[in-house]
Amino acid sequence: MTERIIDIAALFGKSLEWYFSDPRAQYRNSRLELYDQAAEILTRRSKFAEFLVSNLSKNPGNVLEIAAGSGLVSSVLHERLKNVTFLDLSLPALRVLKIRTQFPNVSTKVVNADFLHQPFPDKHFSDIVCVGGYRYVAPERKELFWNETVRILQDSGNLFFAQFRPRGFPINGTTLSDNLGDYGLQIKRKIGFNPKINLGQFVLETGSYEVVQYEKCSAEPSKNRARKK
Repeated sequence: MTERIIDIAALFGKSLEWYFSDPRAQYRNSRLELYDQAAEILTRRSKFAEFLVSNLSKNPGNVLEIAAGSGLVSSVLHERLKNVTFLDLSLPALRVLKIRTQFPNVSTKVVNADFLHQPFPDKHFSDIVCVGGYRYVAPERKELFWNETVRILQDSGNLFFAQFRPRGFPINGTTLSDNLGDYGLQIKRKIGFNPKINLGQFVLETGSYEVVQYEKCSAEPSKNRARKK
C-alpha cells in the first residue's frame, strides 16, 4: 500500500506540472497519456461522467460537449445519450476520443473547432456540457465565448459547466462567481461531486468537482446590458 501511495503522490505532482504548463502543449500526443491517467485516477473522471449524465435534462435532444479533450467524459455521454456532438481544438485529443466513442451501430459526431467560433446553427442544442474547458477562456475572450455558447443553446436549454478543484491548490476557470446575466444566463443550481481513492483502510480525497447548471434568462441579453447601463 505504501508503494501505491507513493505512486499517487508522484502522479499528483506530475499532474500539477501538466496543469501549469503551456496550454497549447497540454493535449499533444506526448502529454495525453499523463492527462488521462491523472484525470482518471486522481479525479475519477469516468465516475463523475456517470454522475453528470444523471443530472442532465430528463429527455435531452441534441447535446454538445465543448472542450471534449480525449473523451473520458465523452465516452459515457456517447454511451448513454442518443444525439451527442463532441468539439475540441486538439486533433491528437480527438483521435483518442474517436477510439473511446466507437460503440456498435452508433455514429460519432466529432468536430475539430475553436469553442470561440461554434460552427453550429442558432438554438441547435438542448444541453451543452463543458468539463474543465472554461479555464482556457482568456478574460478578454469571455464575452465572445458566452455569446457564442448562448447563441447555439435552445431557449429552454441548459448549460452544465464543471471544474475539478485539487485540494489545497487554487485553480483558474471558476464559473461559480461569474455574473452571466449580461449574456442572457442565470444559475439554476449548483451541485458537487467528491471523488475518493480507496487505499486499503484509508480513503484519500484529492479534491472536488464544482458543477453549475445555467439556463437562459427571460430577458434578452441586450436588454440586460441596457438595464445595467
